Amino acid sequence: MLDELFAALEATPGYALAIDLEAQSVTTTKGAVHRFAIDAFHRNRLRNGLDDIALTLAKAERIRDYGKRRAGLEPRLFATAGEGRLASPFGPAIDGAFEAAALTVRLS
Repeated sequence: MLDELFAALEATPGYALAIDLEAQSVTTTKGAVHRFAIDAFHRNRLRNGLDDIALTLAKAERIRDYGKRRAGLEPRLFATAGEGRLASPFGPAIDGAFEAAALTVRLS
Protein backbone atom coordinates (compact mmCIF):
# COMPACT_ATOMS: atom_id res chain seq x y z
CA MET A 1 0.00 0.00 0.00
CA LEU A 2 2.66 2.56 0.97
CA ASP A 3 4.72 1.93 -2.16
CA GLU A 4 1.60 2.52 -4.27
CA LEU A 5 0.75 5.76 -2.45
CA PHE A 6 4.32 7.11 -2.70
CA ALA A 7 4.51 6.23 -6.40
CA ALA A 8 1.26 8.13 -7.03
CA LEU A 9 2.56 11.06 -4.99
CA GLU A 10 5.77 11.27 -7.02
CA ALA A 11 3.96 10.89 -10.36
CA THR A 12 1.15 13.39 -9.71
CA PRO A 13 1.79 17.05 -8.83
CA GLY A 14 -0.70 18.23 -6.19
CA TYR A 15 -1.64 14.67 -5.28
CA ALA A 16 -4.05 14.54 -2.34
CA LEU A 17 -5.35 11.88 -0.02
CA ALA A 18 -8.36 11.84 2.29
CA ILE A 19 -7.43 10.51 5.72
CA ASP A 20 -10.23 9.55 8.08
CA LEU A 21 -8.92 8.86 11.58
CA GLU A 22 -12.27 7.63 12.87
CA ALA A 23 -12.75 5.15 10.01
CA GLN A 24 -9.00 4.45 10.06
CA SER A 25 -8.82 4.75 6.29
CA VAL A 26 -6.95 6.53 3.52
CA THR A 27 -8.86 7.24 0.30
CA THR A 28 -7.00 8.06 -2.91
CA THR A 29 -8.22 10.46 -5.60
CA LYS A 30 -9.24 7.40 -7.64
CA GLY A 31 -11.45 6.18 -4.80
CA ALA A 32 -9.26 3.33 -3.58
CA VAL A 33 -9.67 2.88 0.17
CA HIS A 34 -6.81 1.59 2.32
CA ARG A 35 -7.36 0.71 5.97
CA PHE A 36 -4.85 1.25 8.75
CA ALA A 37 -4.72 0.60 12.49
CA ILE A 38 -4.08 3.28 15.06
CA ASP A 39 -4.57 3.02 18.81
CA ALA A 40 -6.91 5.39 20.66
CA PHE A 41 -4.09 7.32 22.38
CA HIS A 42 -2.31 8.24 19.13
CA ARG A 43 -5.59 8.87 17.30
CA ASN A 44 -6.53 11.36 20.05
CA ARG A 45 -3.13 13.05 19.78
CA LEU A 46 -3.52 13.50 16.02
CA ARG A 47 -7.14 14.61 16.27
CA ASN A 48 -6.32 17.25 18.88
CA GLY A 49 -2.85 18.28 17.69
CA LEU A 50 -1.19 17.22 20.94
CA ASP A 51 2.59 17.01 21.03
CA ASP A 52 4.66 15.91 24.05
CA ILE A 53 4.71 19.44 25.50
CA ALA A 54 0.92 19.81 25.22
CA LEU A 55 0.45 16.45 26.96
CA THR A 56 2.74 17.60 29.79
CA LEU A 57 1.00 20.97 30.10
CA ALA A 58 -2.33 19.18 30.39
CA LYS A 59 -0.97 17.73 33.64
CA ALA A 60 0.38 21.06 34.97
CA GLU A 61 -1.93 21.12 37.99
CA ARG A 62 -0.93 17.58 39.02
CA ILE A 63 2.75 18.49 38.57
CA ARG A 64 2.30 21.64 40.70
CA ASP A 65 0.50 19.62 43.40
CA TYR A 66 3.34 17.08 43.42
CA GLY A 67 5.88 19.89 43.84
CA LYS A 68 3.95 21.28 46.80
CA ARG A 69 3.71 17.84 48.44
CA ARG A 70 7.42 17.22 47.78
CA ALA A 71 8.33 20.59 49.29
CA GLY A 72 6.44 19.60 52.44
CA LEU A 73 8.38 16.33 52.68
CA GLU A 74 11.82 17.80 51.85
CA PRO A 75 11.66 21.52 52.75
CA ARG A 76 15.46 21.87 52.65
CA LEU A 77 15.37 21.17 48.91
CA PHE A 78 12.90 23.98 48.32
CA ALA A 79 14.00 26.62 50.82
CA THR A 80 15.07 30.01 49.52
CA ALA A 81 18.31 31.70 50.48
CA GLY A 82 16.89 35.19 50.13
CA GLU A 83 16.46 37.36 47.05
CA GLY A 84 14.62 34.50 45.35
CA ARG A 85 17.68 32.19 45.26
CA LEU A 86 17.36 28.54 46.19
CA ALA A 87 19.29 27.40 49.23
CA SER A 88 21.83 24.65 48.81
CA PRO A 89 20.67 21.33 50.28
CA PHE A 90 24.28 20.80 51.42
CA GLY A 91 24.18 23.37 54.21
CA PRO A 92 25.52 26.86 54.95
CA ALA A 93 29.22 25.94 54.78
CA ILE A 94 28.93 24.96 51.15
CA ASP A 95 26.51 27.82 50.49
CA GLY A 96 29.22 30.19 51.72
CA ALA A 97 31.77 28.60 49.42
CA PHE A 98 29.43 29.02 46.47
CA GLU A 99 28.83 32.65 47.36
CA ALA A 100 32.58 33.31 47.80
CA ALA A 101 33.30 31.68 44.46
CA ALA A 102 30.57 33.73 42.83
CA LEU A 103 32.10 36.94 44.17
CA THR A 104 35.46 36.21 42.55
CA VAL A 105 33.98 35.65 39.09
CA ARG A 106 33.70 38.77 36.99
CA LEU A 107 32.17 38.78 33.53
CA SER A 108 32.95 41.71 31.29
